[in-house]
Amino acid sequence: MATKELWLNLPVKDVAKSKVFFQALGFTLNTAHGNTNDNASFIIGEKKIVLMLFQEAVFKSFTQHPLSDTNAGTEMLISIDAETREEVDELAKKATDAGGNLFANPAEKDGWMYGCAFADLDGHRWNVLQMDMSKMKQQPNVNDKDCIIIHTTVNATAEKVWDYFTKPEHITKWNNASEEWHTTKAENDLKIGGRFSSRMEAKDGSMGFDFGGHYSHIKNLEDIAYTLDDSRKVNIHFEQTNDGIKITESFESEKENSIEMQRQGWQSILTNFKIYTENN
Repeated sequence: MATKELWLNLPVKDVAKSKVFFQALGFTLNTAHGNTNDNASFIIGEKKIVLMLFQEAVFKSFTQHPLSDTNAGTEMLISIDAETREEVDELAKKATDAGGNLFANPAEKDGWMYGCAFADLDGHRWNVLQMDMSKMKQQPNVNDKDCIIIHTTVNATAEKVWDYFTKPEHITKWNNASEEWHTTKAENDLKIGGRFSSRMEAKDGSMGFDFGGHYSHIKNLEDIAYTLDDSRKVNIHFEQTNDGIKITESFESEKENSIEMQRQGWQSILTNFKIYTENN
């Protein structure tokens, strides 16, 4: 199924008061859908998630089911991602100033998340999280392989980053961990089930190896997942930020080299990609 949009539909007691509340949070009033006495629509964030508010009786006519009592229980938790801790603090203040109930003050959790949580005027619960995936504690997987995470941010468009990351004529220019190595040949069949490979060799000709595998997931401009020839899993995520495209790579470790050596090697290659893309 090709999903065009994701809409969040919520029942509210007073549409007018709720419109004021969500506008105070910084949500964008969406004039393309609704906005009558019985409903209102907002756009949330860069990915343009649609929030629809319906007067309770109208909402109930859609669901044909009793409404949850938000004072007695929670029917859902809606999460908003934040790029900085300051953004979390700012939204917490906006929610409180607009009449919301801040039931979890901004705080750090588990060493890699910083967030807060509030209830809106009708008791629907929201949380705001800033997550640093590089600090997330990794759990051993069923194959007893450690998962290593690296990242960088490239000051370029999403289209340029995607092309330079996936096209063989660019891969051969940046795919090396040090000046003593280079990629002499690259092939890439960018589709689910497609194969990729790179021939990596020492410039003095003393050694070389093939690096390859098959794709298991591809979402244009956003995600790549593949399985290496030695069965290790790799996931790559491309995220639009104010500073450019943030690339986060997570990969299962091998046993021949130390975790730190593997991290440094993969990070060096990703850093080379950043330099090459920003300067060409």
